[in-house]
Amino acid sequence: MSTTTYTHQWRFFRSGGFDQVTISTPADLQHLSELDPKLWTVLNCPTTGLEFDDATLVMMDQDGDGQIRVPKFWRQLIEL
Repeated sequence: MSTTTYTHQWRFFRSGGFDQVTISTPADLQHLSELDPKLWTVLNCPTTGLEFDDATLVMMDQDGDGQIRVPKFWRQLIEL
């Protein structure tokens, strides 16, 4: 009997001289905890003004400081 290990395939795009991860599918969101934080373009982002649902971003910002930082976001993913 053989076992197969599935590894999420990340897609990237280049913008402003940086390779950035594309988050466009539910699977991308489900596997965010597996993404090496060094691959994030920024280590925090605002909760408004992005091409992403503001209500979802506000839910990720549990302390209400208007920022989603990698350590905060990783803790939330682990709690899911």
